[in-house]
Amino acid sequence: MPKVSVVILTFNRATLLERSIQSVLDQTFGDFELIVVDDCSTDHTQTSVEKFLDTRIKYVRHKKNTGEAGGRNTGLKKSKGEYIGYLDDDDEWLPEKLQLQVKSLEQSPPQVGAVYCGRMDVDVETGEELGIKVYSEKGDLFPRLLRGNFLTLSSILLRTECFEQVGEFDQNIPFGLDYDMWLRISQRYQFECVSQPLVKYGIHPKSLSNNLDLKIKGQEAWLKKHDQFFRENLRGYSDLLYALGILYCMNGETKKGRKAILHAIQSYPKG
Repeated sequence: MPKVSVVILTFNRATLLERSIQSVLDQTFGDFELIVVDDCSTDHTQTSVEKFLDTRIKYVRHKKNTGEAGGRNTGLKKSKGEYIGYLDDDDEWLPEKLQLQVKSLEQSPPQVGAVYCGRMDVDVETGEELGIKVYSEKGDLFPRLLRGNFLTLSSILLRTECFEQVGEFDQNIPFGLDYDMWLRISQRYQFECVSQPLVKYGIHPKSLSNNLDLKIKGQEAWLKKHDQFFRENLRGYSDLLYALGILYCMNGETKKGRKAILHAIQSYPKG
């Protein structure tokens, strides 16, 4: 059995995917399996994966497109490792990422379910470094996460048992389903942190984070699902409502945007 299962979900990003795969194979920690879940791509994704003659790579192709949650759950079901890490197909890991995070979890008590790290924002077309995000918060992150998501999916290594406790990714959440997952896990487990940036976070025009409709639907789903917890933290609730209002306005839905922003101000007056 491998110590770590690495899951890459991909869809029509063959060129970017090759970089992501190579960054896993370049890890200084080698006891892993790499599960590439192809969500029914129509490009040369399968050929790109088959270029890598490494027996640790497992290629799984969906017969039809299932979306983000379906793909991540497929990877979870195929995983055999004690630990599991997800890497987006437009991100890359620095070579020591797994080694440092496995060491952190091995040295942590069982109540620590996950370890995350900092990240480096990179323009995937030019390779230019756009900024670095470094964190230090650890322990009980649930109250902090109620104020908004600061964790990057590609930055986290988890004990696989976390999913046995909280379940799979929620297929009813169309965007940002990792935020929903961190909220669920942080209610049961503590988090550890390796502060240095060990992830290259890809910035490019085709990123899902540029899809306003999808972001709006995702944020609406978070607020509905975790309404009780958000309302117990009015500052965080207000911040999320305000952010949703801005998204509405950016998407041309100014009436809904003004209503959400007004609700945000009423929920937690800042002045």
